[in-house]
Amino acid sequence: SMEMGSTFTSNMPKFPAAPNDAASVQQFLRNRAKLPHLHARQRANTITIESGPEDDPFSHAQLRRVAVSIWELHMPTHRGRWENAHVRGLLNDVLTTLVDDFGWTLEAIG
Repeated sequence: SMEMGSTFTSNMPKFPAAPNDAASVQQFLRNRAKLPHLHARQRANTITIESGPEDDPFSHAQLRRVAVSIWELHMPTHRGRWENAHVRGLLNDVLTTLVDDFGWTLEAIG
């Protein structure tokens, strides 16, 4: 029998983010958290929260969709990798935790 996790399928996200998810994140950050310098960029099942110029952005945090309505928070390490922050839940709940508990990581750089 064929193995379930072949290399081809493992690269395809099972739960891609919907087009309006990044917009929801950006709206949350601007309106609820009053952080207008941040923008949300979407790729596959991840939404990266960035600031700065588009061609050389600074990454502040990443949300990964791991199930239909479950998102995980990942934070950048000083080595430029992503580290699981062990926060998961509904998108709005994860965003609230990010702003409340990791707010210092969202401050404008420079």
